[in-house]
Amino acid sequence: MRLEVLGDDEFRWTSLDEVAVGPITVADLDRALTAVFIAAERNDPDAARLAARNVFPRASASLSRMFVLDSLRMTRDSDGATSVTLGLGLRPARAERSFPTLGPYARKYWVPVRWRIDLRDSLGARWGHFAKRDSTIVFRFRVNNGFLAPIGSPPARIGREARLTISASAKVGPFRVGLEDLDVRVSRSVSQTQMAMTFRMTDEPEWQLPPLVARLLRSPLRRPFEGSGAMMRYAVRSEAHAPHDTLSTLSRDIDVTLRESALLRFFGRLGGTALSDFRAGAEREAERLWGESLRGLSEDVQAIADCGSRTSACD
Repeated sequence: MRLEVLGDDEFRWTSLDEVAVGPITVADLDRALTAVFIAAERNDPDAARLAARNVFPRASASLSRMFVLDSLRMTRDSDGATSVTLGLGLRPARAERSFPTLGPYARKYWVPVRWRIDLRDSLGARWGHFAKRDSTIVFRFRVNNGFLAPIGSPPARIGREARLTISASAKVGPFRVGLEDLDVRVSRSVSQTQMAMTFRMTDEPEWQLPPLVARLLRSPLRRPFEGSGAMMRYAVRSEAHAPHDTLSTLSRDIDVTLRESALLRFFGRLGGTALSDFRAGAEREAERLWGESLRGLSEDVQAIADCGSRTSACD
């Protein structure tokens, strides 16, 4: 993480996080995602649930300590594509059995968070709707022949450029604080050794603020979106280190410029309180949950790759 002072009240934050995820490749991840979409096209929710557990048994077992599959509905459309509605439940009480600190933290900070995301392509066609309210997370999308398909339009392949519209808020005392209709430009790049998605934000959203806070000078909230805007990039990179030995890395790259102000310090205090509580014990348990889940996913994907390399079909 690096902080660069640009002026009296302006600061540029850049950070890079990386985590090794084992001997998987971009092609392995692509095959795994395709397998999930193909399972969804079978139009059999019970079979899809079983397929998810069979294809990703280790990752599913780990994540089920915090999340549960509440509902799954799949409908074959007249154009041959399949509409999917997937409901997940956040279960802090269940998590407490394995994570006594993370469970209460999730109940206090994660459950009250609400968000809504729409995915559209450069022409405006809708490709997905994802929302969270309280303990319920809902994903709505369509699939066709193992690929994501547009909603309300003939099946097609999504391009390299897309847009997200995001609304999100958190509970702060009697008020909700958040943003409405944040426009995010998404660009995707794929090669044999790397798959990356870059998110760039150049338009200020509408802010949801307590009445007294909303009266403060709002120009500091515009600063991250000026110029080239704020940027976030996620990538998976695979590197060959020895014959038949591949190591892969997940990375997150952030670049944002902020203007210091009383309003920004208000948001900072909100985040600081949540972060302090997180570091008091929940952080270590969260790292264990995600670490075990990622290791399980790595092993599951490797099993898919091993299956694909055999001449006979795997069970």
